Amino acid sequence: MKVFSWDDLGSVKSYLSQNSIQSTCLTIGGFDGNHLGHQVLFEKVLSKKNEEKSFCAGVVTFARSPRGSKSQNFYKGDLSTLSQKIQYFEKQGFDFCLIINFDSEFKKTLGIDFFDRLLGYCNMKFLSVGQDFRCGYKGSMGITEISEYFEKNNLELSICKDVILDNQRISSTLIRDFIYNGEFEKVEKFLGRKFVLQLETSIIKSVSPLENENVDIIINKKNILQVLPKENSFLVKIKNQNFSIQGKLFILENEICINLNKKFFYENIKNFKSFEVEF
Repeated sequence: MKVFSWDDLGSVKSYLSQNSIQSTCLTIGGFDGNHLGHQVLFEKVLSKKNEEKSFCAGVVTFARSPRGSKSQNFYKGDLSTLSQKIQYFEKQGFDFCLIINFDSEFKKTLGIDFFDRLLGYCNMKFLSVGQDFRCGYKGSMGITEISEYFEKNNLELSICKDVILDNQRISSTLIRDFIYNGEFEKVEKFLGRKFVLQLETSIIKSVSPLENENVDIIINKKNILQVLPKENSFLVKIKNQNFSIQGKLFILENEICINLNKKFFYENIKNFKSFEVEF
């Protein structure tokens, strides 16, 4: 899967031309966590790609959830890192991913200009979005305006209804609340998989060897962008690409403490760029 930046849309156009791709089918969203509600949108796009052999499938998303920049005081954190999102899109079968930085400049973009660029640079012919999707400056372009744009330009629009599970609308916000409250059975049910923290080894504050052949890894919470549970302790799986081991995670007031086997840490975590904590 190819990954492009919104600031370099010309590369998308070149990629399509070089691969003799006539048109694209897209979905747009924050896709934080890539939960079961998002999966419906993905299936629509990938199904369209299979129907139209001249199409390729793309996903347009954000480096971080826009919700984090809009409501920082109430935002619990991201469900997934950008790396995790990209890996998930590739696994699903998307051909390319277009990443947007939701910065002050992008926020000024009008909805019609946004779609004009997708049409001009990506040759968009099909779009799948949720029923509450909005875009453009201050969210001024909703489903009614988007439908009019697509009809005017002879494009196909698929609007997907909310996905309901256990009488609750599946949303990234709801899943963040589940994680914060330590309700990981619900998290797995609504995500469709276990929740995983992806942590860079560079943010480790300290490593303390213990007498029982274990070590305590300390990381400041402020260096973790993903959502964390409130203060508690959890049995977790510590992983990298090749190995995994059981450990214990303590959520403290300002830090997290990961307790795991000393040998495993020095052989399989310390010298790697990142590792994962699976709940």
